[in-house]
Amino acid sequence: MPVGHRAAQGTWIAALGAVCALAVLDIVVAYELGWIAAVVIPIAAIGAVGVWKAPTLGVCAGILAVPLEAVGLSLGGFAGISVAEACFVGTAAVAAAHFVIEGGWRPLHGVHAAFAALLLTIALGYTIAEDQGTLSKILLMWSAFLLVSMLVAQSGPKDLQRVLLSLGASAGVVGAVAVLGAGDQELVSGGAIATGRAQGTFDQPNLLGFFLALTIPVAIVMASRGPWLQKTAMLGTAGVASAGLALTLSRTSIVGMLLALLVLMSWRPIRRLAVVGLAAMTVFALFNAGALLKSDQLQVVGKRLGTLSSQSIKDDEGRYELYTQTPEIILDHPFVGVGEGNFSVAAAGYRILDPDGLPFDHAHNVPLTIAAETGLVGLAALTAFAALLVGAARQALRQRTAPLWPLALASVAALCATTVTSIGDYPPRSNVIMATIMVHVGVIVACARSAAALEPQGSRDPTPPQPWPLR
Repeated sequence: MPVGHRAAQGTWIAALGAVCALAVLDIVVAYELGWIAAVVIPIAAIGAVGVWKAPTLGVCAGILAVPLEAVGLSLGGFAGISVAEACFVGTAAVAAAHFVIEGGWRPLHGVHAAFAALLLTIALGYTIAEDQGTLSKILLMWSAFLLVSMLVAQSGPKDLQRVLLSLGASAGVVGAVAVLGAGDQELVSGGAIATGRAQGTFDQPNLLGFFLALTIPVAIVMASRGPWLQKTAMLGTAGVASAGLALTLSRTSIVGMLLALLVLMSWRPIRRLAVVGLAAMTVFALFNAGALLKSDQLQVVGKRLGTLSSQSIKDDEGRYELYTQTPEIILDHPFVGVGEGNFSVAAAGYRILDPDGLPFDHAHNVPLTIAAETGLVGLAALTAFAALLVGAARQALRQRTAPLWPLALASVAALCATTVTSIGDYPPRSNVIMATIMVHVGVIVACARSAAALEPQGSRDPTPPQPWPLR
């Protein structure tokens, strides 16, 4: 038998042996952890191979898995993890392994360095946190999201477009589920409390509102560029998702979305699209004026938004007491806080309770929550992160003729919406929301680097983002 033939035969035998070994291992896993683990593990292995070749596919998979947020994976004694979370963490792990083995990552951008500093302050919370399990999970997830953001930040134009298209598509699916599952809505206590709010595949209506506010601006931008099929699909997606957002009755999300629309109006194609949409709405209103005036849903949304300027906001679910008492926690724990994810533990001791008598999970405000859980050191890191992100956004939007300018505008508008929601709530508590935020951060950094490369005199970061893998 020729030597080459024997070598090929040996390769096939080795491959067959490896497959048999994996099959036996999968049977053992199924016996110990259940059939879900047995199905997930080989799928994850195949996915890891694909992500190794094109890591942004893992980012897209995580985004597209958001509609499955209600489906959690539970592997034996391990804490439950959603499909989207598993995709993001797996992508981060593959990207980290790729860096260790082959290298090629760019120097850390200032925005990501500031976020890494925030992670370091979270780790310092182990010295004081009572619930270290929650702190550990947040630290693990946020570290993975940082790697995902860094991965997006060094992606090429085609990969960035795929990521944004995935965000738009996910918004449409989530919005459609919310619309189809909507029921009767009623306002209580002058509109401060609402029943029957849409929540789609999320555990809470505000979470659905946060996600839609982060993704609708992307769908609108993608509906203003590209082939007609993309424009049509993204326009329908934006419409369905907007309807879902209205049904959440999430006041900060709706107001944030309005701010995002104002930002998007700085681009001429969006203004043209707005004129067409306004004309269509006007024609529809002329033929349906009576029905619109009698629409219960429009009245509910209007009254709900009206509570933002009313005196009843002080009594809205105990928010006034929450905002005035949280500084006591900060003053008593000024350096490293009470530990990330431990606000509810501290709130119980300070009697900061919601109307049901339970301690608040967070301070319903991002700076307040970060200061309480990570101290003034963490608040300083958050401030640096925000300031550097604003600088990157200005860099990305400086040249309107830059090829990636529309993509930067989409992510900037989405994060502008998040600034509003961050004033009246704490979006980062949801891992999926935090992951989406960090994906937008990565897009902005990538666009800023690309814009810097087009400047005549160059910059501190003169080379444009390169497609994966870097050599």
